[in-house]
Amino acid sequence: MSGWNVRILFQGKNSTIDNFVTSNNGTAGVELSQAKSNNLVNITSDSNSNYGVWVRASSFNQVNNLKTQTNGNIGTYVGCPAVCHAGACVGIAASNYNWLFTDNIAGNTNYGIVLDVGAKISIVTNNTLGGGSHNGKFDLFDGNSNCGAYQWISNDPTATLSPATCVK
Repeated sequence: MSGWNVRILFQGKNSTIDNFVTSNNGTAGVELSQAKSNNLVNITSDSNSNYGVWVRASSFNQVNNLKTQTNGNIGTYVGCPAVCHAGACVGIAASNYNWLFTDNIAGNTNYGIVLDVGAKISIVTNNTLGGGSHNGKFDLFDGNSNCGAYQWISNDPTATLSPATCVK
């Protein structure tokens, strides 16, 4: 599944999105947009121009057993960037209470997993670097100055972290 701006765009609730491969797309291989209480599982999303998976204005989701590698920016991105894509984040809710676990993040141009400013109260646990390949800037990154009440638990011990006071 390639050649789209966003290959899988999901805006629903209480569903499972399972067993897809999304490669060589524009903004994201997979985007949860204003989605709630879903399970995104067994997805390979690699070589996309920007994000492998983008959790935008979506809360109470489980993102697990993903392989997000070699994307042009970030493997899994939770939140909205300060400079939004053509206003994609103006006037929408934050991405809170998400659980990212057992994902394979490696070789992305900038970051493996990012929890951005305003995306609060999430759990990131048991994520690994596939084959030990680090991401360009940091493997795990928390954009909230006060750590946003996140829990970073039992992730790959060789992962590069920022800030180290929040991310473990």
